[in-house]
Amino acid sequence: MEGLARAVLGETIIPIRDDEDRRLYLDRLAECRSRYGFGLLAFCLMPNHVHLAIARGEVPLSKIMLALHFYYSQKFNWRHERVGHLFQGRYKAYLVEHERYLEALVRYIHLNPVKAGIVERPDAFPWSSDRYYRTGDVASRDDDGYITCVGRTDDLFKASDYRISPFELESVLMEHEAVAEAAVVPSPDPMRLAVPKAYVTLAAGHEPSKDTAFAIMRFAREHLAPYKRVRRLEFGELPKTISGKIRRVQLRDDEHSRLTGTAVATARAPLEFWEEDFPELKR
Repeated sequence: MEGLARAVLGETIIPIRDDEDRRLYLDRLAECRSRYGFGLLAFCLMPNHVHLAIARGEVPLSKIMLALHFYYSQKFNWRHERVGHLFQGRYKAYLVEHERYLEALVRYIHLNPVKAGIVERPDAFPWSSDRYYRTGDVASRDDDGYITCVGRTDDLFKASDYRISPFELESVLMEHEAVAEAAVVPSPDPMRLAVPKAYVTLAAGHEPSKDTAFAIMRFAREHLAPYKRVRRLEFGELPKTISGKIRRVQLRDDEHSRLTGTAVATARAPLEFWEEDFPELKR
């Protein structure tokens, strides 16, 4: 459901004059969302109108919009020392029944500031939900419309001039019974500039041995294209944030600082194994 609330166009008064008005509107929108339990799919606060894409629950849309705009109108009039109506008539609402149309609707809402000439890119406008859709993830869409996450933009790297998505390699590694957690980062290499290296936390009952490393690397070799092969592997606990996310940036920095210059050919961690340790992998 899209609600479009327009201002009184016959006056010089506009419903949103400054950032304080915008914060007031969004605060009230958050309160209504908490009270009435509807889903907020997108929003955009333009200078003379507001776009909302709402997934309505049990509460009628009319009640939601009344609670939102009646409160905002009172606060706006008090703050700017004015009286009278703020919005022109009843809001406009359009029923959205198909996902394809919903995607187009969200794009339309977020592109409003661009079409109005306020900004050049939708993510440059601070008063819309566009930024919440920009996660930094790279995804692909198949013919049926399903979206598959490939990885984060800042996690992608090149190895032998091929673009590597750590997410894809990690997904394969996680299928091995010995792997509890895995993180793949680029490891400096004098020939290929960088090669995929996996940091692996083992599942209970598995030892961080050469045999285990061989089994995991062979498994990855069988399930990945040649240019995506994991060529180095290190066992250990993975660094994480307070929220439990793997700190890949720390692993990348540690790898780069440890393997520099002439040290590239010789530097090894105690529980690190390279594909050169297993000539049988090339058979």
